[in-house]
Amino acid sequence: MFLQKAIDLSVQHFGKLDCLGGVKALTKALAIDEAKHGVRVNSLAPGAVDTVSLREKVPAEQREYLEKCHTLGRLAQPREIGKACLFLAVDATFTTGEELMCTGGAEIGYGVKDPNSLY
Repeated sequence: MFLQKAIDLSVQHFGKLDCLGGVKALTKALAIDEAKHGVRVNSLAPGAVDTVSLREKVPAEQREYLEKCHTLGRLAQPREIGKACLFLAVDATFTTGEELMCTGGAEIGYGVKDPNSLY
C-alpha cells in the first residue's frame, strides 16, 4: 500500500514537471514563430498563491508548510501575480520567450530537506 502511494505521488509529480516543461518549450516556440508579426510571447510561473480557494481547500497546517517552502516565507498575494502579468504585458517590451518565475524563491530551496531549517 505504501509503495503504491509513493508510486502514485511520483507519477503525479513527474506529470506536473512534464507539463511545466511543455509550457516553457511552447513559450519559446511561439515567441520564435510570432516575433515576425511583432507579437511577444512570455509565460508566468507562480508559486502558491493565497486565494480564497486555497484557504478553503488546504488545511492551515499545510498552508503553513507551503509558506515555509517559499524562501520569502509566505504565499504570494493574487495582486502580486497580477502585477507581474501587467509588467510582462506593458513594460517588458523587449522581452519574449521568457518565463517569469514568481515563486517567492520556492525552487531555490529544493535541496533543503526540512523547510523549518530555512528559518
